[in-house]
Amino acid sequence: AERIQVLPNPVAAEDLQPTRAPDEVRSELGAEINTPIVGTFAHLSEKKGWRELMQAIPHVLEKQPQTQFWCVGDGPMRDELQQRAEAGGFAPNVKFLGFRRDVADVMNAIDVMALPSHREPFGIVYVEAALLNKPVVACNAGGAPDVVADGVTGRLIPSGDAGALAQVLVELLGDRAQSAQMGRAGRERALDLFGWEAFLPRLEAVYQAAMSK
Repeated sequence: AERIQVLPNPVAAEDLQPTRAPDEVRSELGAEINTPIVGTFAHLSEKKGWRELMQAIPHVLEKQPQTQFWCVGDGPMRDELQQRAEAGGFAPNVKFLGFRRDVADVMNAIDVMALPSHREPFGIVYVEAALLNKPVVACNAGGAPDVVADGVTGRLIPSGDAGALAQVLVELLGDRAQSAQMGRAGRERALDLFGWEAFLPRLEAVYQAAMSK
């Protein structure tokens, strides 16, 4: 164990630059400038926590009825998730956007990024959202706690807990000032921990330590 050094995946902030204004993206996707938007960016598979998100949505809409949920990605659960939205009566609030090449533009237009994945080895999407000043909601599992500082840059919830997911989404959507503060803190943390300027000295130190033995 003493010979093992763990380095996080570096992320280049300059590669995640939106090319369109948030209001333009919102207009394209049928949202007003003040519409609360939760974005989820992931493969549509069970381990990503999509069922918990679908279970949470009605409870969020009870408190924030104008909220839209943008589901970005594709996968084997798409039909099931669309059917759940239809059966639950909240399909008008959920947009399945499929695969998008303009992820930075879409992510920059949301208010909160939520990915309640059951197991995420690292979760680079959490870092990407943080770099775009978005508060992140994730499960306290896998690599998410390495990225999300609970109560500082977002919220961590128990894995599989749809009720907790709904609660923190309502809190973040209802307190724009808190969400904005978390987003700013998230960007600072992401740059400090996962930016190339932070990564390269750590990598160099690992090599130097290895060569000195």
